[in-house]
Parts: sequence; structure tokens; C-alpha cells
Amino acid sequence: ITRDGLAAISYYDATNKALKLARCVDVACSSATLITLDSTNDVGQFSSIATTGPFNAILLVVSYFDATLGAIKVLYCSGPCASPTVFTLATTGSNGKWSALAAGFDQTTSFNARVVVAYFDDNLNAVRLGFCDETTCSGPTLVTLEAIGTDTADGISIAIGPNGAPVVSYYRRAPASATRKIAICNDANCATPAVRSAGSDAFVEQQSGIVIGADGLAIAAFGSPGTTCDSSPGAPMSVTKCLDASCSIQTSQFLGGGIGFALSPAITLGVDGNPFLTAGKCSTGGRRLGIQHCSTAQCSRTNRVR
Repeated sequence: ITRDGLAAISYYDATNKALKLARCVDVACSSATLITLDSTNDVGQFSSIATTGPFNAILLVVSYFDATLGAIKVLYCSGPCASPTVFTLATTGSNGKWSALAAGFDQTTSFNARVVVAYFDDNLNAVRLGFCDETTCSGPTLVTLEAIGTDTADGISIAIGPNGAPVVSYYRRAPASATRKIAICNDANCATPAVRSAGSDAFVEQQSGIVIGADGLAIAAFGSPGTTCDSSPGAPMSVTKCLDASCSIQTSQFLGGGIGFALSPAITLGVDGNPFLTAGKCSTGGRRLGIQHCSTAQCSRTNRVR
């Protein structure tokens, strides 16, 4: 949501192999203005978008994958986005596709605003963070969250804590299984991150979502395990709530009912401060969008006795 109150959506145009932007013309998004942000090379997969810049500006920043160069790129644009500026964050290799972006701040530098990108670096086989200024990424700082050897990582999502420290969720994927991971930065610069496991299984799903709860602690959602989307429903989507600042104590709930067997979850907070989730409801009966609003901060199931 940009500072004019309207939605902006970044996406990949597979036909033209280009990064596109849809800017809604009203709150209901009855129509949208479509803009090509970058069409040099095969670009735009796995994009992530946020609003940044000075308070009165409408400045958008987008991270995305350049498949031709094998690079994670960061693009800034203002106003109608007619003249975007593109920077290369990192050259990752052919499989470094995943990126997730959030706008935050650094308490150690008088709360200067900045942009943080989480991504998988295929050259280094590591989940990494790139720190950029709020309006430029000409000299990014790169740090490693987790070196994962011969494994890969995907489904990356990022949020910024109240202290300016990033939190990241992702899958660490081995040939036969995948581990749900939550990385908690100790400070805004993530000098010594704590990487926690939230369980593992033979996952096919490649998406996760993370948000900061009303108590300032991370909550992550992970998609359901299963063989294919149209197989018999498997275990439902899981939600992991960190119970301390480093997520050394956590609780996980497996959600059924409203969503059930769920893929590609996204998570935010409702007006009551409890998690609100969307996901693709996937079963032998077909595919559709599922929505679930948790009744507690931990998404725990509650029973009413009469």
C-alpha cells in the first residue's frame, strides 16, 4: 500500500519476460495502471515490493530475479515510475531465485530508513541479507544468515522487528526433505543471527510467510507437506509463534478447518492483533483461495463449552 492509500503490485510477465507493476486507481482496485519496470533480459521472477523514502514521497522499491544474469536486483521508482533506477544486489547463480524485501530502519544510525533484502545465494550456498539505503542500493552490505552446504533454500519471507532487526522464514531443502527455518537477527545489522528449526518433513511446498506479532515477536506460516496439489489432503498448514526474542522457545499449530491442506501462505495481523492468513486450499475437490483469522495470538485452537 503506497502512501496515497492505493495498492501497488509487482509481478512477472511471463510472456514478455519482464518485471511489471500494477498501480490501482482507487481503493477497491476497480482498475489498474500497468507499467513495465524492467524488460532488459529475462527479469521479474520472485519479486517483492515495499514503500520507502521520505515521508511525503511515494517511492517504491522492488527486489527481483534476473534469470539471464543469475542476479538479485533492486529497483527504485517514484511517482508514475516512468524512470526507475536499477541496482544489482548480488550475482547469485542460476538457482538464486528467491528474494523478499522489507523497508525498515537502523537504530544505531539515528533511525535512518533503509531497505533489507533476504535471498538465497546459489554461489555461496547460503541464505543472505542485503542492506541498502532507503533511496539507493549502490553500495549494499551483505551478511550471511545460514550457510547450508549442498542444500538449497526457498520460500523466503522477511519482516522487520520493532528494534529494526530483520526476521526471516524459509525452507532449507535437502534431496528428500525440507526443514522449516526461522532466522532471528540479534540487532539491525544481524551480526550474530539465531537460526531456529520449526520442524521438517518431505515437503513439496515452497512458500512461507512471516510477520511481527503484537507482542513484538515473530510468527511464521509454512505451507502443507504433500506429494502434489491434487493428491489426498495431507497435513495442514503450520503456524509457528516465537515465545522469546531469539525464538529459542516456540509453539507450532497445524491449522485445519478454514484452510486445511494449504499452499503458498501469506500472513499479516488482523485489527485484533491476531494472525490473519490466506493460502491456496488444495485438495482432490479442486483449488481455491482460503482465508483464516486466528482467534488467539498463537493460532491455537479454542473450544467453547455450553
